Amino acid sequence: MMAPKGNGRYYEGCVNGYNDVKYVNQVLDPKQSPKPACLVIDLEHSADIHHPSKVSTANKKSINIAERKGTPKFISRSVSKGKLLHPLYIPRKPFSQMPKLEGQPRKLLTACTESMYEAYNKAVDEGGQPSSEPAATRFTHQLFHDAESTFWVLSWFLARSAPNDYEMENKPNPELQLFVNGMEAHYPSNNTPDQRETFYPTLETWNQILHPRLVDVASMLSEMNYYILPEWGYWPELNKEYPEHAHEALMRLLLREIVRIEDDKTKDVVFAPLGTRNLLE
Repeated sequence: MMAPKGNGRYYEGCVNGYNDVKYVNQVLDPKQSPKPACLVIDLEHSADIHHPSKVSTANKKSINIAERKGTPKFISRSVSKGKLLHPLYIPRKPFSQMPKLEGQPRKLLTACTESMYEAYNKAVDEGGQPSSEPAATRFTHQLFHDAESTFWVLSWFLARSAPNDYEMENKPNPELQLFVNGMEAHYPSNNTPDQRETFYPTLETWNQILHPRLVDVASMLSEMNYYILPEWGYWPELNKEYPEHAHEALMRLLLREIVRIEDDKTKDVVFAPLGTRNLLE
């Protein structure tokens, strides 16, 4: 998590050990001063200026000349449909569980949120059952939808990335092709298939999607994929008591990878600055 540098209250609070908001470098080393690590840009309200929007006769004088484009490939599946996923996606135990940490990653996380680590574990792993009446469950936009979007952004970046000394691949990669085509073809709609629902979350699949030099993060993506796969909207009690459970799951898995790379610099890959991996038919 990162506190906004322009907001003095949070930024100064981080310097003094404010526990609710932490920079990544402070989680890795509590003695460090806050240091921004990246720039986050929200493209949801971006527009395609070459695609004039359709306006009614009464609104011909409207200055809205472009359709809101956004980033549809990253929108969560149920938000894209405007309704809950099929009941087949109801969270099932023991398959839907909170990721666990061991060793240094757990020590670092619990140093920031000690009282919540076991609480999240118990809520997801041992808490009440999802709704027994899925048809009566109402769809609402919730925080786990944003966590799913975060997963799609991360997986898209890593799937298209390659090391700095990247050479054009000379063999077709069906899994990468399926992933890229499915992501690029997606557009929010409640009456067209979402190809992202056909993606397999298995470790084997992610090993095939990623560039060979990046397969070390396949385990992280697979576990993230498994967590965001269910329709958590069928579990209203969990979302009410622990609305950030999906963020917690992804944060744990990401922290584990950060620590792994910090401990072994040979695993630190410098990405190619231009272009993305080629797709062979």
